[in-house]
Amino acid sequence: MASTPTSNRATQFAIWGAALIVLLAAVYAVRSLTRERVSVRAAQVGYQDLIKASSTNGKVEPLDDFQAHAQVAGQVQEIYVDVGDKVKAGQLLLKMDDADALARLASQLRAAGRRAGRQRHRTRRHAG
Repeated sequence: MASTPTSNRATQFAIWGAALIVLLAAVYAVRSLTRERVSVRAAQVGYQDLIKASSTNGKVEPLDDFQAHAQVAGQVQEIYVDVGDKVKAGQLLLKMDDADALARLASQLRAAGRRAGRQRHRTRRHAG
């Protein structure tokens, strides 16, 4: 059987098509083998707060300046906090020696008791 121009053309087309496929496969293989590998790490998923710290220069100053003063003069007996400690509203910071205050209070109570006794005596004397 003699080859016809149509079958000859189909054969050439098949050969060029196969050559193109081989060429594309070769380019893909070379490119895949010479490409830089990217490392991938996997990690367990979890929930946590994000913390970001930034260092800077500056001066920290309070919004409100508070000067603590005792109502009466006296000596400090105990200190419950240190400089730099965080404190809560109403937290006891120190204890003052209260011996003088208790003595004054006792004296005032005795004087008030004497006045009340005199007033009661006067009231009985006027009533009776």
